[in-house]
Amino acid sequence: MEKQFGQNDPKIIQYVEKVFKPEDPILSEVRKRADVAQLPPIQVGKMDGLHLEVITHTLQARRAVEIGTLAGYSAIHIARALVPEGKLYTFEYDRRHAEVARKSFEAAGLQNKIEIFVGPASENLSKIEKHAPFDLVFIDADKEGYPQYLEWAAEYLRIGGAVLA
Repeated sequence: MEKQFGQNDPKIIQYVEKVFKPEDPILSEVRKRADVAQLPPIQVGKMDGLHLEVITHTLQARRAVEIGTLAGYSAIHIARALVPEGKLYTFEYDRRHAEVARKSFEAAGLQNKIEIFVGPASENLSKIEKHAPFDLVFIDADKEGYPQYLEWAAEYLRIGGAVLA
C-alpha cells in the first residue's frame, strides 16, 4: 500500500499530483524495483518525497544523513536537492535492501552523491562524524532507535539545520 496525500481523497490526490508532479519515471522505477524485490511497502509517499526535496533545497544542504534507506526513494529526493558538491550519507540495516538502493542510485545518476552504509546505523554513524556538521538528518528507520538517532543528530547537526523524523 502506498502512502497517500490528502486523506486518500481521490480528487485531492489527482489534483495535487497534476499540479506538483511529485514523481518522475526514475522515481516510479524505484517503486517498481522495490515491489519486484519484495521489499516492505513502507517507503515515503510521493508528496512526502517532494517535501523532503523542497526542505533539502531550502536549507541549501551540503551534507545530509538518512537513517533508513530501503530502496532509495527518499535518498534520491534528498540527493537531487543538495548543492552541486553535496553528499548524502545513508544507512540501511538490510544488505538486500541496500543492493536495491544502489541500483536505484545508479539509475538516477546519483551514485557519486550518495554513500550507503550497510548494517546497524548505531554502529556506523561514527564513520561519518568527521564530515560534520550536517545540514539535514532524516530519520526513517527502526522506531526503537529514534531516541539514539536524535541524540546523535543533536550533536552533529549544524546550527540552523533540520532533523526530520
